Amino acid sequence: MASSPACENPTVTARSWPQRLRLIVGALLIWAALQYLLNATLMAPGLARPATLAASGHPVLAALGLAIILLIGSLVAARVAGAAYSHPGLLAAALGLALWVIPAGTMTEWLMYANPQLGPPTGTAYWPLVAEYLWLLLLMLAVAVLTEIPWTALASLDRATIRQEFRRTVGLHLTGRSRINGVLALLLSTLVIGVLMLILTGPATSGQTLRGQVYFAVAVASACGTFVGCRVLRVTEPIWYWPAPILAGLIGVLVATIRPGLLLPAAYAHLNSIPAWGLARALPIEMVGVGVAACLWALRASQRSSRVRQP
Repeated sequence: MASSPACENPTVTARSWPQRLRLIVGALLIWAALQYLLNATLMAPGLARPATLAASGHPVLAALGLAIILLIGSLVAARVAGAAYSHPGLLAAALGLALWVIPAGTMTEWLMYANPQLGPPTGTAYWPLVAEYLWLLLLMLAVAVLTEIPWTALASLDRATIRQEFRRTVGLHLTGRSRINGVLALLLSTLVIGVLMLILTGPATSGQTLRGQVYFAVAVASACGTFVGCRVLRVTEPIWYWPAPILAGLIGVLVATIRPGLLLPAAYAHLNSIPAWGLARALPIEMVGVGVAACLWALRASQRSSRVRQP
């Protein structure tokens, strides 16, 4: 059996903490920009505000501001974090988002904001979240592509290199069975996330949504989905895993728009402040921030475990 990279090179363990520290610094830079620039200008004030772009006073401007901060911040964070991590800019952006919304309101606050009058659940409260998921998916895809393009190619607008990196990052360079396995890994990971979210978020009538429980559920579900995909299909390209929690969350709110009282018992059918089901209990920024970070971490752990097991 071949020894692990850490055993072959004793300096790997010594270097790991500086590498992690650089990644944390990159994530904190993005968090600081979101906290002290976006919050101070375009987001609704107060700790009870829902952690959504839709709850800001200017949702379109807030969405554009978020895009600018994430794209520029991820480029800087990728340089700070270095090449020790796969997609360091994407990982830093996800961590920055997860940290940013910790003090803000959860899905409960959003439903109360979207439904100021008590009444039966309606799907209208979830439509803005569908748009937010689509916007965040586009942003994270742009971050993933942009931060993988060499700076020299960006500065010189080297179209050939930019096109090549784009195709590699989004999986277009794969052909035949590899691409099919990639799509299957994405679907399998999304399925695992959906099932675990229904279990880990607790019953629909659990009352106030707790951010800690939501973060735990999203992190565990996303990591397990990635581990299962890696173990079953042997797919290791990040593009087939990090979008999975976004797709799972998008499916969750789409179903909620059609059946806003999906898993609510009859005794709670008159309340519009309880999420339709567990897959809609996380807000888009929560699902994207924690989910993408957990997927990338689990993929890195799976790759290192596979290297250790290789004969």
